[in-house]
Amino acid sequence: MGLQCALRGKPSISLLVALSAFAVFCSSNQAATLYVDNHLDRSSTKTYSLANRNSAGRDGEAFKTIGGAANLARPGDQVLIRGGVYNSSRGAKENDILWPKHSGTGSSPIVFRAYDNESVVLGDASENYPADDELSIARAVVTLKDVSHIIIEGLTFKKVAGWIFARGCDHITFRNCVFEDALHGAKGTAHFIECHDCRLINCAFRRSSFDSVAIEKCERMLIENCTFNSAAHALLAIRASSNNVIRHCSLDNPFFVNGRAEKLVEVYDLKLDRRNPANPSYIEIPSYKSTRRNLFENNRFGYHPFRPNRAAQPSAIQYSGQEGIIRRNVFANPTGTQSAPETTEPQPGGVGLYVRWGGSWEGWKIKADGTGVWRGEGHEAGYVSHNRIYNNVFFGYDQGCITLPREDAMAKILNPPPMNEANPPRQFRDKFAFDDNRFVNNIIAPGPYRAHFKWKWQETLTGKPVAVVAFGLLGKFHFRNNDFHAADGRGEPVIYFHQLPSTKAQPEIVVPASRVPPDLAKSFTNNLAQPPGFVNAGAGDFSLVEKSPLIDAGAFLTTTVSSGEKSNEMRVRDPGYFYDGFGIEGEVGDMIQLEGQKENARIKRIDPKDGQITLDRPLSWKAGQGVALSYTGSGPDIGAFEQGQSIRVGVSSSPSSLPQ
Repeated sequence: MGLQCALRGKPSISLLVALSAFAVFCSSNQAATLYVDNHLDRSSTKTYSLANRNSAGRDGEAFKTIGGAANLARPGDQVLIRGGVYNSSRGAKENDILWPKHSGTGSSPIVFRAYDNESVVLGDASENYPADDELSIARAVVTLKDVSHIIIEGLTFKKVAGWIFARGCDHITFRNCVFEDALHGAKGTAHFIECHDCRLINCAFRRSSFDSVAIEKCERMLIENCTFNSAAHALLAIRASSNNVIRHCSLDNPFFVNGRAEKLVEVYDLKLDRRNPANPSYIEIPSYKSTRRNLFENNRFGYHPFRPNRAAQPSAIQYSGQEGIIRRNVFANPTGTQSAPETTEPQPGGVGLYVRWGGSWEGWKIKADGTGVWRGEGHEAGYVSHNRIYNNVFFGYDQGCITLPREDAMAKILNPPPMNEANPPRQFRDKFAFDDNRFVNNIIAPGPYRAHFKWKWQETLTGKPVAVVAFGLLGKFHFRNNDFHAADGRGEPVIYFHQLPSTKAQPEIVVPASRVPPDLAKSFTNNLAQPPGFVNAGAGDFSLVEKSPLIDAGAFLTTTVSSGEKSNEMRVRDPGYFYDGFGIEGEVGDMIQLEGQKENARIKRIDPKDGQITLDRPLSWKAGQGVALSYTGSGPDIGAFEQGQSIRVGVSSSPSSLPQ
């Protein structure tokens, strides 16, 4: 009202000053479109020509380098990059490192994208680009530090030292990007540290010199519809990170150098960090029992070779987490015609799911400079409990589809593990644990076993379809209602069980998977040995034919604790099978269904402590009634697919935006 009245008369000098300042404020906070074009003959221009790609136009502000635009971009700005190859490193104000210095907001993110779907390549250089200088962090061509709400899409990052370094960030999205040829050792990765609510959507990662993607101490990360192919270590590493979702991804790792092959995925805690504290990736405090509630669903875990003449073999997932869910995935690495085990050529093999507990341990060691360190890796894999592995397909492999750890795996490791480099050290609060890991409704179809090391027990198994290799810990894991059948269709697989120490009665047995003796019954109950009836396993189609005996043959995952009448609150005996969205923006919980009913409801919230599930609509039930994911027919199916439902495993091949 005061401004309106003042404007009726002659405006005062003070009012004119205020209006001028207000106009400048509005102008400075207005979202802008910035262009990047390395055809320019100067570092920046305010008279850019889109048509001619020069400085003689009226289309807005443009920069010659990506760094020039990234230095200035503010909330709501779009940075549109013209087609070309960008690898300049002239200086702090003129380089092609994508390092935003400001954050966006939830409603006004900063966006970096290719202009009009033009081909934009950052890099195409060498393992020495970016250089180890102040232009980037950890030689990453995308550097993100303490920023948020940034979207990067439609770009290719190729032939560079490292792809991404992100630390202390949130709400960062990479969409429709291609990452190829990260070249500089352990820095050749997409590395996220202490980040949350970030997304990798519809991206491709090919040929990394270490891990393709690594997330450490991260929360609520979503990795969806991505392809991974070839890494010198793991395609995906999840370390001390919780409440993350990996969905609809396809993973193959053909890496094979000097007889060394590698895994697809690894999941474990973080041990003591022996790197120099000045290293930008250094993590001061180890994180144990901190890799919890990660969801792997609808993924295709594919090819990796075996390691010739090696005791340790690669796996699709090397897993050491807590309260995780692994469901509706296809693990397929069919071994086909097998050559001699001493072959030096890459061939499919190894393990599907290697449940790791422990590892190497040397203890307290004095270095040359007189200081001491705790040396070993076993303490990063000391807490493996309450995991739910259900409704997957395991097909092929030559070292067993699933391997479980030794009874004495942690016997020589400092327990609880050390929190600092001192002797004696400050120790973690909880002792190591391996407990309550459950396998339900999986199809486990192994290939013939192949001995890669001259151990007698391996030679005994050679040629047999070995489904599970276990070394004790009976009662700490449980296989219920799984179907065991050889991948080549020739009968029932076997379970190899070796109780340690070997002085115990019946230390080593090989038994049919569905007919175990009484002393193994605490870990193997109600399993089947039926031909699954895949539509076309040879072509990678592991859905079931209409007459498959596994349709409607699945077990219900858990049961209700008490009765309920038209209620949205349900208590179940084991809520660990279900997903409520983990608080990730845009995610929704599972659709569940009760035994004997057609109605279903969506989970809104799970209280894991008392088993309370909050539903989006009221249902009625009796005490002890079975609960499963939504199903058709009289009950859930066994395997990764549900007859009558559209369930996709791996990346989508239909969207035109999927990088090729």
